[in-house]
Amino acid sequence: MSLFAAMDSSVLLTSAILVGVLLLGAVIISVVRRWQQINSRGNMTSNEQLAHFRKLYESGQLSEEEFARLRNLLLEQIRIDSGLPSNELPRDEGNKGS
Repeated sequence: MSLFAAMDSSVLLTSAILVGVLLLGAVIISVVRRWQQINSRGNMTSNEQLAHFRKLYESGQLSEEEFARLRNLLLEQIRIDSGLPSNELPRDEGNKGS
């Protein structure tokens, strides 16, 4: 019977190590995904940022004043990126009906 007891503790130890490795792998995957999401947010173009903030505004997460301030900043950046002179604003496609 001591042979079975030794095998049981060996199986238990092996199982515990396997579970630990799997949990560690899951944590590493989670950290890498979060890091990728954080880095991908920083690579958004001004147009993508404007679309993102418009969705937040439309869902009520941003006030009208906050959205207007962000929109003006981003439109200025879009103007610079497009090489447009300061007096030519690109059309705000999201406000066609307004």
